[in-house]
Amino acid sequence: MREYLLALALALLLPFGAGPARAEPLETVRDHQYCRTGDNRPLRQTVVVVDEALVRHRPSDADDAADIRRHNNGWMSPILKIADAGQSAATNAMLPGELLTVQVARLESRELSLLFSGCSPNISAADLEARRQAQGTFGSLFEGSVDGVQEEARDGFRKRLQGTLNSLAGKGGVKAEAGEKATPALLPGLANGGRFVDLANGIPRILLVSSFADLDPAGLADPAAARRAGLERAASLGIDLQRAEVYVVGLAPALGANAKPYVESLVLGMRGQLTGLGTQGLPALAGNPVAVRTYAGVVDMLDYEAAVQLRLAWDAGGNLVNSWVETSRKRLISTPFAGKVLCDAKGNCTVKGDGRWMGQAWNPDVTESPKDTDFAPQFSWNGFRFIEITASGDIGQVRIFDPQIRVIRSDVSGRETPDFRFEAKLSPGLQF
Repeated sequence: MREYLLALALALLLPFGAGPARAEPLETVRDHQYCRTGDNRPLRQTVVVVDEALVRHRPSDADDAADIRRHNNGWMSPILKIADAGQSAATNAMLPGELLTVQVARLESRELSLLFSGCSPNISAADLEARRQAQGTFGSLFEGSVDGVQEEARDGFRKRLQGTLNSLAGKGGVKAEAGEKATPALLPGLANGGRFVDLANGIPRILLVSSFADLDPAGLADPAAARRAGLERAASLGIDLQRAEVYVVGLAPALGANAKPYVESLVLGMRGQLTGLGTQGLPALAGNPVAVRTYAGVVDMLDYEAAVQLRLAWDAGGNLVNSWVETSRKRLISTPFAGKVLCDAKGNCTVKGDGRWMGQAWNPDVTESPKDTDFAPQFSWNGFRFIEITASGDIGQVRIFDPQIRVIRSDVSGRETPDFRFEAKLSPGLQF
């Protein structure tokens, strides 16, 4: 009887709905030999968060890595791919020296646990060629070729990361063969995980690996309802993704087509931009940033003045990536935007937004038809879709507007304006 009562008491101590979990602590593996600091620091960092509910505990008779991988390839493969640590040739998915951290949302504690922290051994094509030229033919005979040394470094990084992921399957996860099931731990883990992104390591790219199977299908009746539900859920969680470029992998197919607008709004409400989503496999990645600039200023919003900050980041093709504008008054409102950047030889740049996201990112009833677009004060920038920036020296002249609107009028002050215009100053030390 005493044994029964003890077992019952222990069961009641487990988080409700958490499902089976092995509370064995995880060992953090650190591989920082290729990290870069100071002016040589990469522009971006990559953060992976794995929901332990997707991890299949290593079968009791498994004694080799291949068996572990076979049971867990669905969540392991996207991590290895985004880390540029696959078996194939380098894909340049990681910047040279870019920091990769892998966090686990634990089933039992509903908190994050750091599993891996390491920097990519990748080197740029230009740097690789320079090293080849510097080494010469005779140097390669005695030191080993630059390409061989680089491949050896990549192989070592891949093996250390793969081994660390294997250890998670050995110490945690779900025994699927025994019929065990578990409620996803991702969102509780993020909510309880504190600040897991440090902007000192670069602008963030985040991979969330979870089924999101705990979503309420009733809230996914149509795209607008799904978007509203996503924003409401985000507001209740208080998670801050630090204006990240976000990818979601492992989404349960049974959730249907309206899961995408839900997750998109959920991520936006957590200050992130959903850039790719899939049920399995890593979605296409945005280009690597080659430049990042931050600006700060003040904008007249008709009824009040608000502090405003901008992040401009673009890839080698001049495409904006992970770029944001944020206003601050009673609360922070962070809005992503996309478009093109054209710069001259002196570093003066012109930004042309393409009308995606911006104010309409916050509209649950967003439509593809411009004539049916809804504009309202509760949306960021009244729902305006376009941004233009002319940057010369350390000053950026910013205009936010929409061709559909001739003028907006304040219900409080009666003032009106056809657009929002303000000046922002380049702020190189701003972590934004």
